[in-house]
Amino acid sequence: MKQKLVEFIENNSLNFNTSGSGLNSACVIISGYALYLRIESTEVIKEAIGEVFPKSIGNFEKELDRVFEYAQNNNYGNYWKTTEAGLIYKF
Repeated sequence: MKQKLVEFIENNSLNFNTSGSGLNSACVIISGYALYLRIESTEVIKEAIGEVFPKSIGNFEKELDRVFEYAQNNNYGNYWKTTEAGLIYKF
């Protein structure tokens, strides 16, 4: 699963070395995709982000934890089953 996340991050140019709305957007996207893959915690996601950004300067972990819980409670994984998701993102 981690490798799928790494490829997704790279193929869709997600950036976790940012702050504000850019970081929030990246965390929402990766959280929804991870839920689609049936990943149920942020640990695998954090490992994948760390593999793509080994010298991460952002504080993405706190934002990811916050967003992932919200995404989980609101079924964000379902979006990735839609035609729209397949047209916008490479996965």
